Amino acid sequence: MIVTAHQPVFLPYLGVVRKIIDSDCLVYLDDVQYVRRGYMNRNKILTVDGPKWLTVPVKKCPRDTPILKVPISYDVDWINTIEGTLLHVYGNAPYFDAVFDLVHGVLLQKPQWLWELNTMLLEVVLNYFALDRVIVRGSMYDTVDDPTLRIVSLVEEQKGTIYLSGANGRKYMDSAVFEDRNIGLVFQDYTCLPYRQFNNEGEFVPYMSVLDYMMNMGNDISLI
Repeated sequence: MIVTAHQPVFLPYLGVVRKIIDSDCLVYLDDVQYVRRGYMNRNKILTVDGPKWLTVPVKKCPRDTPILKVPISYDVDWINTIEGTLLHVYGNAPYFDAVFDLVHGVLLQKPQWLWELNTMLLEVVLNYFALDRVIVRGSMYDTVDDPTLRIVSLVEEQKGTIYLSGANGRKYMDSAVFEDRNIGLVFQDYTCLPYRQFNNEGEFVPYMSVLDYMMNMGNDISLI
């Protein structure tokens, strides 16, 4: 059993999707601290003028608020703004209709919490790619302060034998702890492969939201 983990980010970039493809179980770290101006409530799409942020506004919270306690703000009509942007940018994309309907179906439900929105969007993305993966919330389990011990305990909870970490895990993961607990530790080294971008006649622009890939490539995961 290969386990990976990631924070609930908004329509993630392809490296996150690749980790999920290469794993059997995703632990959604919904109890980690919310990062302002990060990727938890926004991500980039590609326009003819270059990358553009899609942003979900959230209510003001103390700096140390975990993402599971970050509420979405509906004080402004950001849903109409995002959907209008998608129509303007991707209206002529090969797979616009199917992908837009997926996003619209989630936004229409107006979830209260940011983690909930991100989870719902991720689930429809995985279903679109026909990826059947177990997704569990990290907040369901006891918290351990040490980051390596926290991950190890979460992997053990899922009966995992291998943990697939992002590349940044090299900065803080203690591999000896994994060895002591008989858990394999693998680091992802992800490079975004070029795929066609219908509205881009220049050099390929990597690391956009998964939405950009889906609009251009549909449910073909061969270039993720």
